[in-house]
Amino acid sequence: MNFPTFLIMNLDDKLDIKKLASYISQNYSSYQIIVASKKSHGDIFNVSEFVFEEDDQDKIINTLMQKVDGNKLVLARKIDNDNLEELVNLEKNIKHENQIATLKKEKNKVSKFFFNLLNKIIELIFGYTLYDCNLCCMAFASVPLEVLKVLDNCSLYTKINKWKGLNFVSNKTTLKTKIKFKTKIAKNVLFLISSIIIIAGCVLVWVFVEYIQKQLLLKLFLVFVMVICLFVAFLEILRIFIKQKIGENIFDKAEILNKN
Repeated sequence: MNFPTFLIMNLDDKLDIKKLASYISQNYSSYQIIVASKKSHGDIFNVSEFVFEEDDQDKIINTLMQKVDGNKLVLARKIDNDNLEELVNLEKNIKHENQIATLKKEKNKVSKFFFNLLNKIIELIFGYTLYDCNLCCMAFASVPLEVLKVLDNCSLYTKINKWKGLNFVSNKTTLKTKIKFKTKIAKNVLFLISSIIIIAGCVLVWVFVEYIQKQLLLKLFLVFVMVICLFVAFLEILRIFIKQKIGENIFDKAEILNKN
């Protein structure tokens, strides 16, 4: 189908859906609008509204991706009534079938350097990079969209860059809205604290136990344990950082309570 689909999260009920529908209809003759809400707003022309009890955006995106009929997708995890033009600008900037359009984040040279360095480390260890963009809104052309529609955890691929052979388009934006993801970091914090405690224990044993100081093999063993724990601690710090940026990798789907 040669038209764009706009998949909009309205779980905080702050978006004027009628205004959204009117704005989209002024810019397109053919389109599809899918809105996820926590309560019904009645029948609105050319809008498919799905009501959920669940408020986890990733589960909802995993569910609604199969409802997308267009050959382009504009996904808005968070958008306000005064910045609806961002949705159209993203869609208009997709010119080819293998493109993803994002909202550019302004960074100074120092923060950009450290972000790129961190991304190289993340790619080396985990095999993906973080998007250098505002994750509130993104747009996907037909090639990445077809991939998203067959993935059980398609929401993850709207938060990380694990794509190969795609072209990224970066849009300038005045949008200041930020999205916060739900995270589960208790296990990561536990591993981090455990690693620090083990390292501290090894240091104390090395310093205060004379027998250890005289045994080369035992000292080498303590060094090995401390190196392993340092690596584990670094990994957990990295995982905590990533989770703060993108939340969890969700395969589950949300139950649809109602559809308008």
